[in-house]
Amino acid sequence: MPKTTTITKSALLVIAIAGSGFAIAHGGATGIVKERMDDMSAMGKAMKTIVKQLKNKTSMDAGAVIQSSQLIVKHSSMIPQMFPQGTHGKPSEALPAIWTNWNDFTAAADKTKDEANKLQQLMTSEASRPQLMKQFATLGKTCKGCHTDFRAAKE
Repeated sequence: MPKTTTITKSALLVIAIAGSGFAIAHGGATGIVKERMDDMSAMGKAMKTIVKQLKNKTSMDAGAVIQSSQLIVKHSSMIPQMFPQGTHGKPSEALPAIWTNWNDFTAAADKTKDEANKLQQLMTSEASRPQLMKQFATLGKTCKGCHTDFRAAKE
């Protein structure tokens, strides 16, 4: 299997995992919990926009990729402030591990921001599609890692 196909499939899997259940999770959420759920949902949509552009063999809307990357940078930089102490429990999917492993959690948010920034920079510098796809896969892994460690599994 070609390397780009593997990267694309990996990226799609990450998006499917990251984006699953957002509509259900919002049920009953209010205040900061709803705000962060909305932000995470926006990041998931941005990831879907990017993969759609990267998969398009005939043309790619660079502006859409850059704008989506910027949105991810913006929201990921706000993640720590969106998780004040005591904001876990239903309807939130946040695990207590966020607060017991705060330094790891904030480092994961920073890593997401950094990887989204790298994708934006590559897009701006007109990098090749394989380079963009590789960076997108790296970004997707940071999202998946945070969800694995800090978000409750779907029932």
